[in-house]
Amino acid sequence: MHAHARADRRRGPAATTEIVHLELLAAAGTRERGEELRRLLARFELLPIEGLADHEAAVALRTGPSVLHRDRDDAALADVAPLTVESS
Repeated sequence: MHAHARADRRRGPAATTEIVHLELLAAAGTRERGEELRRLLARFELLPIEGLADHEAAVALRTGPSVLHRDRDDAALADVAPLTVESS
């Protein structure tokens, strides 16, 4: 899943997690693309994760932003937990 925690402009700056940074940078393909991604990712607030089992939805539950997702699991979680999700 390539979802990330984020907030829209009305609620504050966009945010992501270290895991999302690592996934994107690992897929960069070239040094130039990696540098471009680093510059782009530097614009996002970086939300800390708590251990390897932490998931973007868990970070969002703990810190408050909504989750941008393409995964039915996050939508189902939002049905039973105080999680705001937005489909990509």
